[in-house]
Formats: sequence, C-alpha cells, structure tokens
Amino acid sequence: MTDVNVQFLEFAKRGDIPCLRECLARGVPANVADEFGRTALHEAAANGQVEVLKILHEFEANPNAATQDGWTPLCEAAKYNHSQALALLLAHGASPTLPKPWSVFERALKSEASSDVFKALMSAINPDMTDRQGRPILEAAISHKRPDVVSALFEAGASDQTTSAGDCPLLALALNESRTFFLILDRVKAKIAPQALVELVSIACRLPDGRALPIIERLLSAGADPQLSDSSGISPIQRACLDGQMPILELLLRGSALPMEAYSWIEKGALEKVDECESKFFASCYDQGPRPLHRWDPRTEVALRSYLDAIRIIRPRLVLPASSDLLMISILGSDIQLCRDLIAGGAEVDKPDRKGRLPLVESVGRAWGGEFRDLLLQKGADVNAVDDHGVSPLLAAVWVDEGMYRQEEHTILQLLKLGADPNLADCDGIIPMMKAAQLNRCELVKMLWEAGSFPHGVDVHGRGVLDFARTEQDRMFYHVMFASGRGGDGAETG
Repeated sequence: MTDVNVQFLEFAKRGDIPCLRECLARGVPANVADEFGRTALHEAAANGQVEVLKILHEFEANPNAATQDGWTPLCEAAKYNHSQALALLLAHGASPTLPKPWSVFERALKSEASSDVFKALMSAINPDMTDRQGRPILEAAISHKRPDVVSALFEAGASDQTTSAGDCPLLALALNESRTFFLILDRVKAKIAPQALVELVSIACRLPDGRALPIIERLLSAGADPQLSDSSGISPIQRACLDGQMPILELLLRGSALPMEAYSWIEKGALEKVDECESKFFASCYDQGPRPLHRWDPRTEVALRSYLDAIRIIRPRLVLPASSDLLMISILGSDIQLCRDLIAGGAEVDKPDRKGRLPLVESVGRAWGGEFRDLLLQKGADVNAVDDHGVSPLLAAVWVDEGMYRQEEHTILQLLKLGADPNLADCDGIIPMMKAAQLNRCELVKMLWEAGSFPHGVDVHGRGVLDFARTEQDRMFYHVMFASGRGGDGAETG
C-alpha cells in the first residue's frame, strides 16, 4: 500500500475534505483498502464523517465493501452510533444484511446505539428476521431492555408472537424491564387469555417489590384474576401469603375477596421461612465464634417481619384463629401483641406448632423472649412440658446461659420455683446439670444440685455430669460437692 493511499485513508478518517478531493483528483481510487480490507468508507463511517461519505459516493465508492472479517461501513456506523452516516449509507445502497442478516442490528444493540440509528435501520430490514441464536430480533431488543427499539420494530410490522391460545411469550421475556413490558401488554391485552395473565402475575410476585408492584397493578387492570390458580396450582394471593409479600398482598386484595385459607397459607410459609433461616445459620455459623452457638440463635424475628405485616393486613378482614402455628409465629417473630391476642382468643399455651416447637421452650430460648415467657407462665404454661426434641424450658434456659454473653440465672430460678423438674432429660438423655457443666457454669451446676438434680445419671452415650466438665478442676469441684451431700431441706447425703 503506497504512502498516498495511507494518507487518503487518514484524510477520510479526519474529515479533511480538501486533501481528500486532491487525492481523488490525482487518481487515488475511492475503494482503496489497507491490508485488513478497510476502505475510506469504513473510516468515514466509524468517525461519523458525513460529508466525506457524500464525496466518496460521488466517486462511486462501494457502500458494501467488506474487511477481511466481512465488516462493512454500515457495521461501523452502527457500532459507533452515527445515525446520519448510517442513514446516508443506506440511501446510497448499503445492505443492512451483510455480512450476516443480523449483523448491523446486533452491533447497534451491543453498542447501545441511539433510537435514531434503529429508526434508520427499520426502513431497510425485515423486523421479523432472526439473530445468530435463531431468535427474532424483537426478542434480542427485549433482552437488551430497549423499549424504544421494541416500539420501532412493532411500528415496522414485527409480530407480537401471541399464540392462538392467548399466550404471549414476549411478556414473560420483558418482565425485567417494565417499560418494555407495558408496551407489549398494551399491544396484546385484547388477545391475551386470563390464564396467561395469572401466570404472569405469579412470575411477577417473585420479583423485588419495587419492580413487581407496577407490573402486577397493570396486569390486574388488564383483567388478571388474583384468585385464579396458575400452572402450579397456586393463586397469586396464595403465593403472596406463602412468601410473606405484604405490599403485593395488599395490592392483590384491592377489590378482591380474601380466601378463608389465608392464615393457613401464611402459617405454612412463615414456618418454612424459619426452617430456611435456621438451615442457613447452622450451615454457615454453627460452633463458630466466641461461644458455642445453639438452635435458638438464628434471627427469626427478622425473617418473619414480612409475614407479621401480612397478618396485620388480613386481620381486619378475617377473624384471627386460635392457632398454635400463629402463636409460635408471634414468638419467633417477636410480636407480643399478636401473642396476647391469640391467647385471649383461645390459643393453647402448651400446644406445639406443626414443627413440634413448644411456646414456652421457644420463648425461653430466644434472646428477645422474656416478655413472652412471663406471659405464657402467667397464663399457666406447663414448666415441665417438652418439645419434639425432648427439650424442657429449664434445659433451654441452661442451654442459652452464656456466662458473660447472656445471663439466665433469673429464668432458671423462676422455673425452679414454679416446679420445673431438674431431672427431665432430652432425647439424648442430657439433663440441665450436664448442659451447665458443658458450658463451664459451675454456679448453675450447684444451683441445680441444690434444687434436687440427680448427678449420677448418664446420657445415651454413657456420659455423666463429670464427663461434661470442661477442666479437671471443675471435675474435682463437682466430685467433692456431690460427695458432700445436699444441704437445706430434705438433703440427701453422698
């Protein structure tokens, strides 16, 4: 390639009209190309040099000249968002289907080209052509969140792909960009079937509230029935209850009857959320940190906040049932007023929930449970009831006593005064005294011993209290204490 030709391409790139004309007048071919196949049209298009393009057209420059990889000047104009250059090239015979039918359109999408670029393209392309993945370019525009391009394609005659059954796959594809979704919905809502609308509501319910609410509201306006079941057999109202989606539930209930099953849906979803919260906690944190962690550590009150909000929404419309599950949710969610209301309405204070959790055990175990514990005891809760793990309130109180982190001596004394049996063992045969020894709480071991705890039993693995002691010094202390006999009323001797 001669120096003159190199200069010619540089003049086209810079938009140096006088020098460009001088080269052409001296006989430099308008289609001269470098070693990669780039011509002056490529350089001018890439830099938006419209006047250069006009001059090169006068000298019959090839608008479809291709580089070694098939790249045309039109691809360059689309890539660099030069709408005037693109329109001029099209007017002078540039093909938008080279090197592949989708090339220029795809390049414009990837380059986030302006609406003007796409408007210019619409006059020269088939709006239903497919991209390199074989999908209509309309779907590509939706995936790139370009409502302006979607609108231009529709105006150019692109198909909305609505099926004879009244389904529109484009709507589900557009759920991540509300403006595009609204554009398509407005176009197809007269053809969309009720079942398709409710499927979309169900999908939208899984989106974050800020994105879901306007979409659901528009679907409801289009005729979606929030009580109609989707393909999984769950209605949008039921899904909102199961997921504890208070703002969505509030929206769905506008002008719609509330099913009698709403509380049971919330109960099911809330207790599953507790299971999920606890599983994540134990998977990532168990036995880590400055102290041994336990089953009551997960912050269920945070996980249940949205479910408690949902309960507040439906209470004015449905009578609160005397449900053991709701009573447990009030404790795990730290809602004392709901707990009071449930007990006043007949909820049984000693009835476990569907997961086998016992109200008094859970209130003793949770860091925020003191107010719930006092309420349950005031209402006659059995201090010797055990949950499905065999855990009694007294064992739970000892279990969560963490010395400098959490002092529960007052709870332990309160339960003992109310008749708590210090020898009740859990499913592993562990009694409160064993757990106190394991936690290195010598004063609790002494307190339980004086309250009548029997120190010579063993758990299912054959371990006694002395085996749970942390140090040899503690073992010696317990051995001497147990051998000395129990003082006070009804003392037994070793």
